Amino acid sequence: MTSLFGAPGYVAATMSPNTAGCGRKAVPMARPSSKPIYSPVPARVMGAENLTALDLRVLMAIGYHDRLGANGAGCFASPKRLAQLTGSHVNSVARSITALSALGIISVKQHPMDGRQRVYKVIYTEFDAEYAKQRNANRGGYRSPPDIANASVNENPGSVTENRQIGNRDFENIVQDQRLAEENILEDKNKINTSREAGSGGDNSSVLAMLSMIERMMERRKDIAPYHSYLRSAATLPGSTGRRAELLLARGGERGAA
Repeated sequence: MTSLFGAPGYVAATMSPNTAGCGRKAVPMARPSSKPIYSPVPARVMGAENLTALDLRVLMAIGYHDRLGANGAGCFASPKRLAQLTGSHVNSVARSITALSALGIISVKQHPMDGRQRVYKVIYTEFDAEYAKQRNANRGGYRSPPDIANASVNENPGSVTENRQIGNRDFENIVQDQRLAEENILEDKNKINTSREAGSGGDNSSVLAMLSMIERMMERRKDIAPYHSYLRSAATLPGSTGRRAELLLARGGERGAA
C-alpha cells in the first residue's frame, strides 16, 4: 500500500486485490481547480483603521469577482449580489463602496456596454509592497503614499503608552485668574467718564443702575470685591452719585475687613 500522502486527489491510496482480501478501489476526491480560489487584498488595507468590518467584507467580495469573474478583470456584480455575499443590506454595501472608492482602494467605472451598471476594480499600488517592509514604523493607520511622502521626518506623535493627563492644562489658569479677569472686563466695559469735559450735568442713569445692582448684591451678602475699582471711579463723580458710590465702597470695605 502506498503512502496516504503519495497521490494527491485521493482519500486513500490504491490497494491491491490481495491486500486485506477486499480489493476495493480508491475513492477519488474533487480535483483542485486549475484557477486560484483566492483573491488578494491590497497590503496597505491591513493598517486601514478607518475601515469597518463590512467594508473589508465588501472589498473581499469585489476582489473575488475582480480576479475570478468569468468576464475577466473587473467586478461586474451588482450591489444586490455583493449584499448577498456579505450578508448585509444593499444600502450598507453602497456606503462601503463609497468609502473604499474615496480611499483609493477600489475604482468605480461605468460598464462599457451598459451605462447603468458599474464595474469595480481593486487598485494595487507600489506602496502595497513597501507597506509590509515597514517594520518599526509608527503607521497610525492607513495613509496614502503622497501623505506619507509629505510627512515631516521629525514627526513624533508620541507613544500611546505614555502616562499623561488627557487634555490641556489651560483650564487651571482660567479658574485661578477668573476673579482678575472679571475685574478687568468690568473696568473696560463699564469705565466711567470722570474727566472735566464730562461736566456735572451729564446723564448718570447707567452709573446709578450699576450702583443699584451692587447695592442689591451687598444686601444678599455677595462679594463685591470685583466692583471696588468701579466704585472708586464712580466716587469721583460730583453730586449724589459720587457720594452714593463712596458709601457703597465704605460698606463693602468694612464687610470685607470683617
